[in-house]
Amino acid sequence: MADSSEVVVGIATYNNVDTIDRTMEMVLGQTRPPDRLVFCDKSTDGTREQIESYADSDRDTTIEVIGQSGDGVADAYDEILNHIQGEYDVFATVQTDLIVDDEWLEDHLDVHAEHPEIDMVMGDYKGNEPTDREVEPDERPYYVGRNFSAKAGVLERIDGWDPNFLRGEDWDMRIRLAGAGTRVYAKTELGYEWQQGTDDPYVTLSKAKRKPTSVTFLSKYGPWYARFHPSHVISDGLSLASVLGAVGTVGFLSVSPTLAALSAIVFSLSVVVYWVAHLALRGGVDEDVIVGPTRKQLLNGIAVLYAYNRVVRGDVDWNTSGFDPENIPRYKF
Repeated sequence: MADSSEVVVGIATYNNVDTIDRTMEMVLGQTRPPDRLVFCDKSTDGTREQIESYADSDRDTTIEVIGQSGDGVADAYDEILNHIQGEYDVFATVQTDLIVDDEWLEDHLDVHAEHPEIDMVMGDYKGNEPTDREVEPDERPYYVGRNFSAKAGVLERIDGWDPNFLRGEDWDMRIRLAGAGTRVYAKTELGYEWQQGTDDPYVTLSKAKRKPTSVTFLSKYGPWYARFHPSHVISDGLSLASVLGAVGTVGFLSVSPTLAALSAIVFSLSVVVYWVAHLALRGGVDEDVIVGPTRKQLLNGIAVLYAYNRVVRGDVDWNTSGFDPENIPRYKF
């Protein structure tokens, strides 16, 4: 792809004042800097002002900040996509908690140039198994939302992201990109590492409140999703059962020992089945083989309740552009 291409890098920010300088220096210090660097920000800690301080510098890169009107990463990316209005040749993104090499953007463009038939290029976590080839929709690096580049028109073909997802937008994008027949090349060498001190537990209570769970996907895609990814639905069912069992055990303890005992049995069985499923399907569990999966399971159960509340609260205008079950392989689990 010619170096004359118009390249836009879009980044979502939310209270990143402690790390934004590293992100700015990393992106602006690329061997091939972007022509435009567009942020969608909803910070209250001075992140926006810190970004805008770079815009006054004499640089070849135009730096823009737009205020986010909605919530979540999907909404932020979608607002960026609407803001740039298709005026680009390649759109790329990298999250603020990541570290990429100085040749990151140049390497993305090189892959597009070497493989003109490819629609998107993904940069996976460098600690994962090395990949340097075109990947299929049922392979893990098919969509890496925190580090990718896309040709003009590819994201527009599926009307961008679905802003209804506060979290979990990666899974939804994978489904719709696959349905649209999007061809993807994954190359670990242009991947990322985590900035020191920015890694969070996979599931926390604050994340659980925003997690979509299978409830959201069933609401959006109907019974097809249960056939496509049955283990997701079963896992969430077990998670919900563990929460109800735990609450019942405590709640009925002083009222009805029998109901408390039955609730304890429900809790124990759901935890055991969930634990065994983790070993069978994932090949392992968290470092603490008892507390890790149980904690995650309970938080997932809470997430199911929050997701149900969001879905039933009112009419949701889903973005189903690109969805075509015939083009989407059944998930392996």
